[in-house]
Amino acid sequence: MKLFLFNKGLNSKIALYSILILSPFLSLGQEIQDVFRNKAISLKKEFKDEDIAQLFNKSSYSFEYNSARKTVEAIEEESINFISLGHSVKGVKALFYNQNSEISSYEIKNEKGKKIVHEKYCGHVSSGDIFYSDAQLCGYSFPLSKIGSQAFFKSKKVFLDPKYLTKVIFHERQAVEEREIIFDIPEWIKIDLIEFNFEGYDIEKSETEHVNNGKKYTRYVYKTGKLKPLPQEDNTPGILHFLPHILVVIKEYQQDDESVTLLNSMDDLYIWYNSLVKSLIYEKNGMQEIANEIIKDLDSDEDKIRALYYWVQDNIRYIAFEDGIAAFRPEESKEVYFNRYGDCKGMANLLKNLLLDAGFDARLTWIGTRQLPYPTSIPSLAIHNHMITTVFNDGKRYILDPTEKFGDFNEPAERIQGRDILIENGSDYIIDKVPLLDLDENDEENKINFTILDNELKGKGTLTIRGEKKKQFMYALDILDGKSKHIYMRSMVSGNSLPDKFNVTNEVTIEKENPIYVDYDCNLSNKISSFGNEIYLNMDIEEDFSDMEVEKNRMPPLDFHFRVNKKIVSILEIPDNYDLSYIPKPFLKESPFYRFNFYYVIEGRTLKYIKEYKLNTSMLPVNQFEEWNTTVKSLKEYYSDQIILKSNN
Repeated sequence: MKLFLFNKGLNSKIALYSILILSPFLSLGQEIQDVFRNKAISLKKEFKDEDIAQLFNKSSYSFEYNSARKTVEAIEEESINFISLGHSVKGVKALFYNQNSEISSYEIKNEKGKKIVHEKYCGHVSSGDIFYSDAQLCGYSFPLSKIGSQAFFKSKKVFLDPKYLTKVIFHERQAVEEREIIFDIPEWIKIDLIEFNFEGYDIEKSETEHVNNGKKYTRYVYKTGKLKPLPQEDNTPGILHFLPHILVVIKEYQQDDESVTLLNSMDDLYIWYNSLVKSLIYEKNGMQEIANEIIKDLDSDEDKIRALYYWVQDNIRYIAFEDGIAAFRPEESKEVYFNRYGDCKGMANLLKNLLLDAGFDARLTWIGTRQLPYPTSIPSLAIHNHMITTVFNDGKRYILDPTEKFGDFNEPAERIQGRDILIENGSDYIIDKVPLLDLDENDEENKINFTILDNELKGKGTLTIRGEKKKQFMYALDILDGKSKHIYMRSMVSGNSLPDKFNVTNEVTIEKENPIYVDYDCNLSNKISSFGNEIYLNMDIEEDFSDMEVEKNRMPPLDFHFRVNKKIVSILEIPDNYDLSYIPKPFLKESPFYRFNFYYVIEGRTLKYIKEYKLNTSMLPVNQFEEWNTTVKSLKEYYSDQIILKSNN
């Protein structure tokens, strides 16, 4: 560095003295920059796909009584230290709010304490068909110029209704070196902090008491670190199933010697739910003319219930309202009817009122889908994310989800099977459970007849699909057309084989309560070869799960999305001039989570390859990965084994 002294005498002495005084600090500043640059380089090696990380993230929660509004408010304060892992990086932080919360302040500064010029966007949230209603976000985008550059983000958010502070998650979009969550709870408020998925994480918890302005508080501090970014792997279930988080249940508080109940029990949760339902305008027989038109040609009660259910499925477009009060209060049934769209609550309410005006006992029903891990025993807004309709008629109970566009009247969707439900019952409520259907309801069968002609393996088959796979198929056929639809159907019947080798030969018809049948033929020259007087062939067209070995250090469980019961029967007529020389040995692997059973049967000149497998659960836990990978490797080995035919001439 060059030093320019423009004046002699005293001025030059002062300048030189100043540099001598400041030089240790300049050196120290450079050392600090080097420390953070080296830290960023180290983090980049660990998280190769990341451009930014968090060195420190602290979330603090406190609770105050607002005398003007006569209610408790929850205050969330965040403090985050971002660090750049590359050059010219854009950091982004989003804060969500709605009519029950507000962002009261924020700031973004650099490591020198100066404000960072940044971009800000605030507005409503939407994603495809999901419109988050009164949910809004403020997004802040700020530049980080070089490796090791830092930004310090601070914000304050106020929950005007504390019921909406439901959970705090440890993980963030970026990797976090140090994470701290603090709850300062005054003695006049009763709050339960329920810990989920702490196993396997080094989370330190402390509890202390202190006094502030003469009032007693209990402080809970959770500390952890070395957190990976939120997972982005394929087949990842809802993060609440496996990431550590704290469910916050604000039960009651004392004010002016009076106890005020918020959510102390399921009774309180239902009272609040019911207050939202009672605020709706129900005009008796207001939907009767519409309902009668739908069921006018039907005689049995079950056929009438079915018709009303399918009418809502087919005629009302599902658009989710996912946050704020709109996540819990149904829309008026007439609004949904005339708009021809609605969220789950609006569609459930429309179906309920159509059924009521047709003379049936229909009830709104709250449920948490398989995305959530919580039991109904916890009185929190976090335990329910969906609404359906329950009908009681002639000793039977019908659980109906009109958002399932291609749902079978007789089969609740996999995402709600086995889940607890809260059914309205006037001033009371009923807790029940959606039945878990037999695995055979998700049955899929593929039957193929093979012949060998001109050294090619030719086949004709029929694929039969039921259950959740059928519903997927119907969704796809509904949105695809022409060539795209045909390509999709070929991919369905071909499994892991080349779709170009297959041709669908029938007009596929869609009926909600009947299986789907797809007829096809195929020419699998890639599955057969000859050498000398021998033919080598493989009758397995799908080789299921051969590409599903779990990566090392995967964080989330493996989500199959639904349970499966599949059977493939491949039949080969052995040519007259060949005899069977070799068939692979039977393959059997089973655990509480899955079962694979593959074997061959010889019947005269016919060879049958029978392949059966079941996924008994829709989600494979992390502690089963090692055994699963062993099974997948065994499957690969089995699929590589071939049938051998030998010439008898």
